[in-house]
Amino acid sequence: MKNKYSELLNKSVDRLFLILWPPFGEEKISDIDISVGLVFDDNSNLLFVLTSDEEDRWSPIIIHEDIPSLIYPMEDFDERVKRWMMSEEIGDFELEYYEANKDGKFSTILGKEIKEIKLFKVEHIDSVFGIKLIFDNDYILSLSNMDGNTIETSKFNKSDKFISVAFINLKKI
Repeated sequence: MKNKYSELLNKSVDRLFLILWPPFGEEKISDIDISVGLVFDDNSNLLFVLTSDEEDRWSPIIIHEDIPSLIYPMEDFDERVKRWMMSEEIGDFELEYYEANKDGKFSTILGKEIKEIKLFKVEHIDSVFGIKLIFDNDYILSLSNMDGNTIETSKFNKSDKFISVAFINLKKI
């Protein structure tokens, strides 16, 4: 199921995953392909993945997946990313799922409800290239990048380079 952004409104986040495509040889952390997966309290068996569409490498999509069987602890994230970026092959090239529930950087998202959703676009162009989920005291921003997707929150992967981008409100609460 794709692009039903409003299906996320008013849902409370029970679990949060960072989903990483191994950044083998990447030079900058901002270039890595990373998406976010959310499990909501009303459906604990389904992972809602916010990422960029593989077909056009631009549009945000929401993909429903089963909870992964191989889950890395968040404590391994920085070290594994660093090793991949230094071209140290540490495993197969497949998506890596990191559960972030115990990481304090996500404490203002876990257990909280999505209050508003905004879509990103460039002024005067109708094509949407990102989505922002807004919570009471935080947000998740998912945007396309050269290698696929990137995410940020107020405490993770924070960048101020998106200031000049226009927002479109999908719905306000």
